Amino acid sequence: MKLATCRSAIHLLPLFLLLLAGCSSSPPKPSDSETTEPTKVEGKVRLLVVDDPALAAVIERQWKARATNELEVFSLTAVELAGKKQLDADAVIYPSGLLGELAVANLIRPLPRETLESAEFQHDDLMKLPRGSEVSWGDEVYAVSLGSPQYCLLYRNDLLTAAGLRVPQDWPAFQQVRELLSARPADLPDDQPWAPSLEPLSAGWASQSLLVRAAPYVREPSRYSTLFNYRTMEPYIASPAFVQALKELAAACQDLPFEPAELTPERVLQEFLAGHAAMALDWPTAAIETDEPPPTAEFSMALAPGSPKVFNDRSGEWQTKSDPSLRQVPLLGVAGRSGSVTRESQHAAAAATTLAILSSTAWSKEIAAQSPATTVYRNSQLGSVKAWLPAPLQAESDRYAEVVSDSQYARLTLFSPRIPGRSEYLAALDQAVWAVLKGDQSAEKALQQTADEWSKITEKYGVESQVQAYKRSLGL
Repeated sequence: MKLATCRSAIHLLPLFLLLLAGCSSSPPKPSDSETTEPTKVEGKVRLLVVDDPALAAVIERQWKARATNELEVFSLTAVELAGKKQLDADAVIYPSGLLGELAVANLIRPLPRETLESAEFQHDDLMKLPRGSEVSWGDEVYAVSLGSPQYCLLYRNDLLTAAGLRVPQDWPAFQQVRELLSARPADLPDDQPWAPSLEPLSAGWASQSLLVRAAPYVREPSRYSTLFNYRTMEPYIASPAFVQALKELAAACQDLPFEPAELTPERVLQEFLAGHAAMALDWPTAAIETDEPPPTAEFSMALAPGSPKVFNDRSGEWQTKSDPSLRQVPLLGVAGRSGSVTRESQHAAAAATTLAILSSTAWSKEIAAQSPATTVYRNSQLGSVKAWLPAPLQAESDRYAEVVSDSQYARLTLFSPRIPGRSEYLAALDQAVWAVLKGDQSAEKALQQTADEWSKITEKYGVESQVQAYKRSLGL
């Protein structure tokens, strides 16, 4: 049977401080209060939604039902967006990783202080990342967030418990648990696929899955040069940390019953909930259709594994992290949806107010939860996490609230590339992952080729321009 489920600064410190250890702020307690009805928006606003037709449809429907002014909503794909000099819109909602490209192209503008301090926006209710680094370019806030998920570890608690296993906290432990769960469950029919673990490996996602694994190996306090040297744009993607991550990824993808090209985040979640995997690296969403899970399945979730060690490029050695709280390093800019006012808009105030309303507590469950690319982003949403969860995971809503909160307030994070050429950098990294999975190349050789390709991409966009963009993407 199919279970069709629908997902029914700013007061900003200089962003580089968020990258330093010791700057973590503890999450405020969730608020049960709802906002008052949104204020009236004066004038017609034209809104572009990129790569999310379902979100565009629900925004149009909800606005017609709840607002007084006219909102014209239209959609484009990211491919159609590329190279445009104007957006023909007052506001744009887009995949969060595109913020840098839009800012560099001068297609979007910083949000006005009046919007960030407005009653509709409720800045103080936002979690740390959606009010800081994820919506900022340099030291300016360019966007409102509609939620930006990070990979987490989904697992079958019944299978781990039966095998006497603990939830893996680091990547070597993940591989050990995976190997011990390789046997097909007794209640799974022989004609159904089985994998100890699954993770996204399709185009645009194989690279992200590698970066998720590499994040705790490369990120340490006060270190800005992770994917690139932030002064020269020399790629670091072939360093021992990334090589180690790719070797571990390849080991975890042996004998998969699926082609890598099939494993989108949505497909991984569907297969996991159908009982075809013991673990999955993904994020939950209610905005997809899922099969009924096995009756014996007990699902839960945790932060993605981390590492007690980090590779120091300066010394060329692996070092033990002195602080256990730095072991988990979430990867940002993986998915998510952000909204900005366009540079060309003649109705900037109305556009900014519209985005603030769409992102608000009062509207978020009906708007953001309808997109598979979003997750909880306000503290007041922690009490209504079920709106973002598929039915088989709703019993673990409290646990997911903890995972999201821990991830949002992590002391260290790593951004997926969010500079001009983002899709090209990720596509080159996809190729390296696939080559190693097929056994065509070693991890070292594949990533060296990626580094060479990244250098060419950087030269295409201009080294100095990319240096400045990379610095701004880091908040420098």
